[in-house]
Amino acid sequence: MYKLLNPVLSLAVMATMLVACQGQQANTKTDNQSDNEDARERMIQTNRRMLDQERNWIEEYIEENNWTDSMVTMGNGGYIQFLVKTDAERIASKQDVFFLCTAELLDGTSIYTEEIAERTWKVDRTDGELGLHDALKKMAKGERARVILPSYQAFGLAGDLDEVPPRAPILYTLEIIDVR
Repeated sequence: MYKLLNPVLSLAVMATMLVACQGQQANTKTDNQSDNEDARERMIQTNRRMLDQERNWIEEYIEENNWTDSMVTMGNGGYIQFLVKTDAERIASKQDVFFLCTAELLDGTSIYTEEIAERTWKVDRTDGELGLHDALKKMAKGERARVILPSYQAFGLAGDLDEVPPRAPILYTLEIIDVR
């Protein structure tokens, strides 16, 4: 009887230990999940504050330049101001667009003067500043516009590690030369 009881008792002890360990792992997992959720929430709040701050910079820049009445939101965080407007058909996705472009930081520093002066893009298909695709689709052949893009629509939150610093909104001046 003792020989039979010993394996049963050993099995019961092992089962109890297994259940206890699983409970401890579940608590650790729950604690880790809670820590991850807290960290995630803190990152979301920090990102929201940074985006609000960048939007404020852009709105202050627009106000300082007295563009408040003529600069309109594009719905992607960017703004557009038409300098020359036509009744021509708006540019559509997948069209080839040849345009002149200047870009500068909001402090007036010109960026990529040579590299982006003349550009040919297939709208929504060419790599480049994401927000410019949206701006081009609001324009037509012969039009000129100023476009202000927040960092996440231009060179990203980190900038380009060359001419564009982190979290830098960009002011573009675009002129549509041809659309095919």
